[in-house]
Amino acid sequence: MQAARRAAPLFVLSGIASLVYQVIWQRILALAGGVGVVSVSIIVAAFMLGLAVGSFVGGLVGRRLSPRAALLAFAGAEGFLALFGASSVWLYYDVLFTGFPQLFGSVPLAALVEILALFPPTFAMGLSLPLLVRACVTDDASAPRVVAWLYGVNVLGAGLGALATPWLLLRHLSVTGTSFVAAGLNAVVALSALPLARVTSDSPPPSAPEIRAVSPSVDSFGFWMGLYALSGFLALGLEMVWFRVVEVTLKSTAYTFGTVLGLYLLGLALGTLLGRRDVGKSPLATFLLLQSLIGAWAVATIVLLAGAPAEWPLMATLVESMREYRGRLGPEADPLTLALYLMVPLFLFFVPTVAMGMAFPALQRAAQTSARESPLRVGLLQGANILGSLAGSLVVGLIAFDILGTAGTLRALGLLALVFALLGLRRFGASLFALPALALGVLVLATPGNTSLWQGLHGRADPRSIVEEDASSVVALTRSARGAYRVSVNGFGHSRLPYGGIQTQLGAAPLLFHPHPRRIAIIGLGSGNTAWAALGRTDVLKVVVYEIAPPQRPALETLRSRDEFATLATLLSDSRLELRMGDGRQGLARRDERFDVIEIDALYPFVAWSGNIYSQEFFALCRDRLAQGGLLVAWAPTPRVLRTLAAVFREILVFPGDIAIASTEPISRKEASGLLDPRFGGVERAELVALVSQARAFFPGAGDVNRDLDPRDEFSRQP
Repeated sequence: MQAARRAAPLFVLSGIASLVYQVIWQRILALAGGVGVVSVSIIVAAFMLGLAVGSFVGGLVGRRLSPRAALLAFAGAEGFLALFGASSVWLYYDVLFTGFPQLFGSVPLAALVEILALFPPTFAMGLSLPLLVRACVTDDASAPRVVAWLYGVNVLGAGLGALATPWLLLRHLSVTGTSFVAAGLNAVVALSALPLARVTSDSPPPSAPEIRAVSPSVDSFGFWMGLYALSGFLALGLEMVWFRVVEVTLKSTAYTFGTVLGLYLLGLALGTLLGRRDVGKSPLATFLLLQSLIGAWAVATIVLLAGAPAEWPLMATLVESMREYRGRLGPEADPLTLALYLMVPLFLFFVPTVAMGMAFPALQRAAQTSARESPLRVGLLQGANILGSLAGSLVVGLIAFDILGTAGTLRALGLLALVFALLGLRRFGASLFALPALALGVLVLATPGNTSLWQGLHGRADPRSIVEEDASSVVALTRSARGAYRVSVNGFGHSRLPYGGIQTQLGAAPLLFHPHPRRIAIIGLGSGNTAWAALGRTDVLKVVVYEIAPPQRPALETLRSRDEFATLATLLSDSRLELRMGDGRQGLARRDERFDVIEIDALYPFVAWSGNIYSQEFFALCRDRLAQGGLLVAWAPTPRVLRTLAAVFREILVFPGDIAIASTEPISRKEASGLLDPRFGGVERAELVALVSQARAFFPGAGDVNRDLDPRDEFSRQP
């Protein structure tokens, strides 16, 4: 155990670096493949595949090495990660994304490229635990505790890395600078492991015995691998459900993913470290009870969150937070917001993640029978768990959310947990497992339908509210007492009905300045307000709208069928409107089309991934897709957005409401209100005409800009 304690600080640093890489590599590769759910799921799957193969190979190699050689191999893997990490931004962004964008032109080809690109570093990460186990496990009795200790401190580091990436690294450094920090951590680990190797035993490599049954019972090693793979499926499936629920209830910002993932991993680490002490006589009974608890807690808490009366303690505050238009998590967040971002995730998954962590030592007590087999067994078990997790993420993310919705997916995962309880009932009898099995059965039956669940999680929304969901997102049209609707995507407000305000002005502004706006592209559908306004001249021939959240269309169609808003019916029945579902940046990049106007629907700059459309590189792409005399129209809520526009376009006009029109050529100020069609009433027409007189030229001062690799506004850095 002494060797494991010496290695622990190194494995914490290794865990930090791994999660930093995961966050920034996912960000870069999503630029190439798109931010859509399919692209991001493929990136995550590629990451996990490399980890799984590395874990398997690490187990096979580790049992043939001496402890000293294993530690040197661990140092070599970390050294490789340091070199790869330092050059990874150049490789993924400059070489793949910028140099060979055609490699991401189709989903199968993009998946192959991402798997190949991520395999070398993730394979090296997967090697780490089996190699350290070989270096630190010195006797049969201590093997389970040492394995659990090493795994726990590595996950602890991963949790710290997930928290540090948005709150410290990306907030103060660029993506490139963040990669150098992670590479530096790997270098420290590699160099620090070398002196440890000098004082580590150099005993001959052990023989390679056959994997035998863990006990004389039916609990073979293969049985435990299958059980651990199934638990990985349950864990990752629930993780995706929890993240979706938190995202909707608390409104996602650039800080949400790292914060929630960090809390998840810290709970897992705590459970692993606590579980090193023997709990119960039977590891199998302990493992099955913990899996049953995970499923029961997950279903019960989400049902309570969606349906608990507002009169309950703290519920009134939480329900009010669910009703808010936008998220507030960030460096300037008030104490109540920070408290909610701790309270809700901890309520949902602190107990389950601790239980997941405690299940790992129970598994090791059953599976680890000798020091010489420990690297192989931990590698195979960990690889099986990762593959199960990979399957869980793909099945839930790409299939279950589409077919079953979140409520049906939660119900299915509850049934999977019930399988663990029924297995326990069969093996250990009713005294231990009758109550867990009964509780899971009741909770699965009590889970509400998808619409009811999401209406509850949107602040107990009016029953006439509309909810549509698929793998990409949850879209809600929540109805107010006055009959208005707010369009929300994953809980975050994205405009309203009836039409008017900033979205109408964004859509109509170029109609007053461009002499012949025949073809218009819009990034973002929302309520359709911007597109409706952009269609407000008879000489407009086509308005192409890119929307990354496909459920918006059926939600708006459902509202249209109620005949509450004539403007919505006008929009959806207009043959000039073309909806293209997918990442708008990718849509513009992959088609060599020219538009007279490109508009970016209003988006808060601190929303996750917003840096992809407020960057200098994206504005340059828009410039290249404009026809001669074309206009780019954007909401520019920060000085940095305006400076970024000015770095690409020759002339910029700014209007009240932070609307900006940019062009590479002089912008005509000739008012064209006479060409607007009758959809604009007298008041609206007067407001639009006033835009011409209110225009002022923008002259950029000193200051930085937003870049793909330095999304400064997304992380709320001051101008």
